[in-house]
Amino acid sequence: FEERERLLNERIAGFADGLSQRRAETADAAVRTVDRAARARQDAVAGLERRMREADHRLQALEECRRIGDQAAQRLERLAAEAAEQARAAQRSDAQLQRLLAER
Repeated sequence: FEERERLLNERIAGFADGLSQRRAETADAAVRTVDRAARARQDAVAGLERRMREADHRLQALEECRRIGDQAAQRLERLAAEAAEQARAAQRSDAQLQRLLAER
């Protein structure tokens, strides 16, 4: 009877040890899973931050292009106004010349 009790206690202890080991393995696996998830999240955040910086640089470049384009448009408007004034002055000079020639 004592031998059976000892064997039964050993089996129970072995079962408990196996159960404890499986729990420990499960806990270790859970920790590894959480670590992988945390690293994946960190990688995703780093990727988003990098893309945001890249988008910010592109936005700054676009704003600089827009500013340069606005300056060029203003300069073209001024040149067009000057050219129109010169054309009017040339027409006035031509008209004066035509009148002088007509008077002779």
